[in-house]
Amino acid sequence: AVESTAILGTGIVITADSTTYTVVIKGDVDGDGAVTVGDASAVMASVHGTSTLTGAYKDAAYEVSGKTTGALNILDVMALLNSI
Repeated sequence: AVESTAILGTGIVITADSTTYTVVIKGDVDGDGAVTVGDASAVMASVHGTSTLTGAYKDAAYEVSGKTTGALNILDVMALLNSI
């Protein structure tokens, strides 16, 4: 069970009725449950190739700009910043 005070962030796995779900919060690419400049920084690091976003974290970045595939780029960083 998830505590009522728990902060849900991207990447958290929830199981309900034998089905497992991975939480994806639009723009929360660092998994802290909030969309901040830190998330934009993480996307920028991915664009520059100094880090890699995968799985739910990349999906959270995609959600901001409406992408489903492809490389992240500066337009994704701008879309995330505009959503803050």
